Amino acid sequence: MKAAIQKAITTAKDAGFGYIKVELEGQIYRSGNWHCNSCTGRARISCNPCNGRGVVEIEHRNRAPQYKDCASCRGVGASKCNDCSGRGALGTFTDVNDCGKFMKAFVPKEVAERQIYGRFYRDGSVDSEYTMTIKIEDIEDMIHWIEAFKALARQGSSSKTIDVRGAGMHISLIPTATNGAYPSRHRLNSAGMENFTSEMSKLLPALYFVATPNNRSRSMQYRNPRISSDNKYSAIYTHNNTCIEFRVFETCYEKPEVIFDYFQVCVNSLKFYTNPNLKVKSLGKSFGFNDTRQVAEYFETPEQLKILNATVKHLKPVDKTYKKLKSDRGVYVTIKSLQDQQKIKMSSLRNEYNIYKNHYDEVDKRPLSDIEKASIDSLMAYDGYPHDEAVNYVKSRRQSALVPFEDFIQKNTKKYRTVATVTV
Repeated sequence: MKAAIQKAITTAKDAGFGYIKVELEGQIYRSGNWHCNSCTGRARISCNPCNGRGVVEIEHRNRAPQYKDCASCRGVGASKCNDCSGRGALGTFTDVNDCGKFMKAFVPKEVAERQIYGRFYRDGSVDSEYTMTIKIEDIEDMIHWIEAFKALARQGSSSKTIDVRGAGMHISLIPTATNGAYPSRHRLNSAGMENFTSEMSKLLPALYFVATPNNRSRSMQYRNPRISSDNKYSAIYTHNNTCIEFRVFETCYEKPEVIFDYFQVCVNSLKFYTNPNLKVKSLGKSFGFNDTRQVAEYFETPEQLKILNATVKHLKPVDKTYKKLKSDRGVYVTIKSLQDQQKIKMSSLRNEYNIYKNHYDEVDKRPLSDIEKASIDSLMAYDGYPHDEAVNYVKSRRQSALVPFEDFIQKNTKKYRTVATVTV
């Protein structure tokens, strides 16, 4: 076991957390049967004594070979497979109970026996979800469970893949005192949870950054940027302070070992629970979360990147460099490059605004047409408009009002839906 993982295990247990619950989910479009490996789905096993021929040779000296029906298979050449009771299949992938059996049969026997809890079911957003609870010290078993979920997709889906759009990987740290129950009536330390909530709220930009194996991000609909004790659809949900459930993580089926990075991130956050006096240095800056599908698009301004640079150290895995984490997530920008981009962007927008304003001025200075003059006379005669107001009213119908430069910038800047803003 890597030293970094062993250290994280010790830290979690010292903090009072002895179990971890992980939810594997995805859209698999399950169909077909789970074929028996012993008979490869044929329902029968070739007879060994007769080598599948159905007959055995009777030896006689100086006489031509003679044969008789094999006693083991009664001349059939095969016998019913005991493992599948002659069905050829151990189950169907459309049945959630059979899928759960498949998962447990796929992993090594000792891994299955170490599991505290396991259940396969259809979730509201995807057709396949496997939830399991294991002891903290058995975290390495997660590689086997992830591979089992991938194998289920390969064998039980026509696409042979897992559709992860909208799918996440929820990870919960469960107190030792609960014996693995989730949730339970056991309450975490109130002072520790108060500090955890306040300080982790400041680290949400960094948390979303480390919560993916690549540049992929999904909707924040089910994982809003907040820490909540009573609202399930949050980045971190504490179930009324009975456990700590991280709902922010993306799936990592393409890189199963990333589960160990996620584990370290969860454990690193516990320092704000175990030490209620530990604080994140205040930067006095606001961070607006874009509801985008790419992590790199969270950090598009120098201010946003400054926040990440200053806070990621609190959560990142100890065996990964910040440079490596940025590269894996496609975040190649620097504060200087973002500042340069902003200058170029502002210069370009200024030129576009000048073209827009010059066109506006040309239209505004155009001599009044006969129809416009008649409209002005009508406004003055029948509506009592002063001359200047009547002229301005008629000219305003040529084009909409001149947009100030600040509004022009906002209108012509790439926008995302901002779902939340935190102060760091």
